[in-house]
Amino acid sequence: AVELFAAKGYRSTGVAALAERVGMTAPGMLYYFGSKEGLLRETVAERDRASAPHAGDVRTLSSLRDIGKHNVETATLVRL
Repeated sequence: AVELFAAKGYRSTGVAALAERVGMTAPGMLYYFGSKEGLLRETVAERDRASAPHAGDVRTLSSLRDIGKHNVETATLVRL
């Protein structure tokens, strides 16, 4: 979901494409997430969890470098 939403956007990404990417059926995916919006919410929550280690950093030059490195390493999540 992260990759598809980041590449194509929410509106241009269908539930069938999301399900196919992970080897599920669309009804199976909807069973777990309730809706495409529910999947988007969980996807954004995952992005937030991945960014959490840097959330409380004091903005020093060193911490900004670390945040930049983290953003490069998680570029797909950042794009989302």
